Amino acid sequence: MDRAKTMGRIQPIALGLLTVALWGSNPTVTKIGIAGVTPLQYAMFRAILASGFYIVTLLVVGRNFMAAMRKLRFTDYVILGSVGLLQTTVFFYALAVGVSYVPAGIAAVLVNTQPLFTVFLSVAIFKEHLSLKAGLGIAIAFLCIPLVVIPQLHGAANDKGFIILILGAVAWSVSILIFKRGVPRDFNPFFVALFQMWFGTTILVLITGFFSKIDFSTIPAVTEWSLLYTATLGTCIPYTLWFFLLRRFQASHISTYTFLIPVFGLLFGVVFLGERLSHIQILGVSGVIAGVMMVVLASAKNNQSVVPVRIDDPK
Repeated sequence: MDRAKTMGRIQPIALGLLTVALWGSNPTVTKIGIAGVTPLQYAMFRAILASGFYIVTLLVVGRNFMAAMRKLRFTDYVILGSVGLLQTTVFFYALAVGVSYVPAGIAAVLVNTQPLFTVFLSVAIFKEHLSLKAGLGIAIAFLCIPLVVIPQLHGAANDKGFIILILGAVAWSVSILIFKRGVPRDFNPFFVALFQMWFGTTILVLITGFFSKIDFSTIPAVTEWSLLYTATLGTCIPYTLWFFLLRRFQASHISTYTFLIPVFGLLFGVVFLGERLSHIQILGVSGVIAGVMMVVLASAKNNQSVVPVRIDDPK
């Protein structure tokens, strides 16, 4: 009995850390492999491979999936398409562009500022209540972002990378608000991931086919392995683990792990790419992560007091 209780306590911690570590590794693995293709091509290939993984999962959940499809209205498809456009098309492309110009560790910090924008937009658009802790966290993080960015500015390319990464974070935040406000609450969130991935992938394929010509013979092996990693270990598997955790454990507790994503992102950049931060950047990164942590913890507390178990998109 004691062993079962111990395992019950260890399981969410171990799986939660594994999930955010896999997400945090994406900027580093993307930077390693992106040299062989353009950012747009990388985003498209990653989305196609991830979609293929989800197609395989339908062999297991196909019956429930078809039943869910029959319940959807036209407006539901529009909403899911919008989520796919933002979470897959825009976000995948933003990360691929960002790491082309910005160190992977810093990219991990900037692209994972979505909780700040989610709360800010919720207050600005939907007039949701902003707690003192969340407001203070947003203020600290936004004040510290320049400390991370300014020492790295060495021309228009770096500027573009920082701007694209922030836009990617905003796009993800908007998609979360659309998801919360528009997707039926009884709709399986794993199916939401399937639909949005397919919609976003279709758009990426169309855009890439129009603006880019692909020569498969020139794609190096390191790019292929990088794509395989980010599509499976960096996307589908952590999503699956996340939905499993949200089903089995309290969402307000599980969501607190998300502020560790940029921490793992920085760690992978240091270990595998030899990246280093200046003292002022370390101060700025610490402030951004602390601000995100305050926002996440404040949001988790609010969710716990209002809805004991809630299924939300992470990240």
